[in-house]
Amino acid sequence: MAMKDKKAAAFSLSAGVIAGSAAGLLVMLIFAFASVKMQTVQTAAYVPVSTAALCAAAFTGGLICSAIMKQNGMMYGSISAALVFFVFFLISAAAGAQPDVRILLRLAAMLPLGALGGVIGVNAKKKRKRRK
Repeated sequence: MAMKDKKAAAFSLSAGVIAGSAAGLLVMLIFAFASVKMQTVQTAAYVPVSTAALCAAAFTGGLICSAIMKQNGMMYGSISAALVFFVFFLISAAAGAQPDVRILLRLAAMLPLGALGGVIGVNAKKKRKRRK
């Protein structure tokens, strides 16, 4: 891999991780706002909501990353999803969360969704200006 390709891959992965993390944070904020508005917080809903937010983050990260690279969508989407998982894992560990088996289940859900986002990102057609 040439230096130019490494820089492009690093840039696209960085953009995917940033976009994915922002998307995951946005989904979590929406669910938090909804739970505050309902004034009833179901603790059983935390796990599925956080998993859904992480899956949205993985999909978005894979989509953005592979749309920039325009090749190897499944690979870059999966790598981006793994990096997004790592970011959220570090944040939750810093907040004092104890690791358990749900972490592996979340990773198992995030990797295919990142790959799917990567495939869609590579195959998405760009909008072109039509000549009149």
